[in-house]
Amino acid sequence: MRRYLIFLLFVAGISGISAQTVIRIDRGSSGLEFEGIGAVSAGASSRLLIDYPEPYRSDILDFLFKPHFGASLQHFKFELGGDINSTCGTEPSHARTRQEMQNPVRFYFERGYEWWLAREALKRNRNMIFDILQWGAPGWFDGGFYSMDNAEYLASYIKGMKRYHNIDIAYCGLWNEKHIPDLSRNYAVNILRPVLDKNGLKKVKIVGNDMYCSSPEHHEPWSYARELLNDSILKENIDILGYHYLNVDATQDVKSLDMPVWESEASILSGNWKDALTFARNTNRNYIRSRAVKTLIWCPVDAYFPNVSWNGVGAMEARMPWCGYYDVRPAIWAIAHTTQFADPGWRYLDDACGETDTGLSYVTLKHPRKELYSMIIVTGNRPDTLVLDVSLIGSTEFCLWKSDEKDQFIRQTSVPVKDGRLILTLAPDAIYSLTNTVGQKKGKAIHPIPAKSEFPAYYTENFESYEKNHVT
Repeated sequence: MRRYLIFLLFVAGISGISAQTVIRIDRGSSGLEFEGIGAVSAGASSRLLIDYPEPYRSDILDFLFKPHFGASLQHFKFELGGDINSTCGTEPSHARTRQEMQNPVRFYFERGYEWWLAREALKRNRNMIFDILQWGAPGWFDGGFYSMDNAEYLASYIKGMKRYHNIDIAYCGLWNEKHIPDLSRNYAVNILRPVLDKNGLKKVKIVGNDMYCSSPEHHEPWSYARELLNDSILKENIDILGYHYLNVDATQDVKSLDMPVWESEASILSGNWKDALTFARNTNRNYIRSRAVKTLIWCPVDAYFPNVSWNGVGAMEARMPWCGYYDVRPAIWAIAHTTQFADPGWRYLDDACGETDTGLSYVTLKHPRKELYSMIIVTGNRPDTLVLDVSLIGSTEFCLWKSDEKDQFIRQTSVPVKDGRLILTLAPDAIYSLTNTVGQKKGKAIHPIPAKSEFPAYYTENFESYEKNHVT
């Protein structure tokens, strides 16, 4: 497929030469399938959310999961707890003994809060994709982590989530940020995959291997891709190449795998605009440079106490259940610039995805059946101009949404098509979404957000409001 990217230079006064980029959007362009943007609730990062009083708790959940409202997350990955301190706290196990695993009851699957959060996500988006990963495991296993006991433990959890909460787990990982090549291979090929199949879970796909993409003290970039490429049996049993914190270009090994690549953990390091902008820029580059078709953020909500690890990380803040205060951070709208404009199953148009020497990046996606298109643009640190040739599309007008440090997710004046082209004049350090779709919305809380207040000096709780045997 021939590329339709033309770079035209024009003299912009005495300030020097500026680049004007002309991009032709061609429905016939090749490209990979977009698989969504989601979040990872793990390491006890969501612990305080379940304790929020209504109606504020539901408002927070709407900002996270409700389509065409806030972040509109499309994929929810959560920790399969093992009663270990996994980052910011401990997530409980659904089977603290072999007897509990072999004789499941509903109560075991209502420990903690991930089950509840998954149900709330599904309540708001019936197309939500679910995914689980272990940070650790209970000590009663015979054989440790890479054991038959662990595979049975994982399968029992997937079945219990379906039985008791109607949650269909579509993906499972191996071990968060730990990889012992020979043991991991044996576990994936000879233990986990056969156990899933034996339990009627053939549709559950395995993500490998949830390690840092580039961690020189442990391995070379994309080393797991090379393992897969050199081992056809392992490749047959791994469905997704999932890496944490992508920061390197895809190698020929990655491109030769013919396997979806995910950034299976990313982060938004603070609540400020700079980090939200960085996330949007990285999401575009994930596809352009690394061929990654899904990005998952740890964590969806900063709902843990500030005196633990990774204070402040999260797309939202909700760590004051005693007063109900929460903060809708700019990251919510940085995520929305993709999720409110394209669904999993849309396709990237490679001829209209790229970067310029001004630091601008852009990706273009198309609906799988309809003539619907969206382009997500992240600018560099100076003004820019983008010219689109849309003569092959037929639309006469496109909607434009913008976020910058001052205001996020604001509908702009629609951009008319003239002689098959439209011209965008773009501000620096901004995110834009251009689309011929409709339905986008900057949601607002139904109820005013309460004022922030510190934990009271005197606090009482009689626990009478909790259900019998309910452990959080």
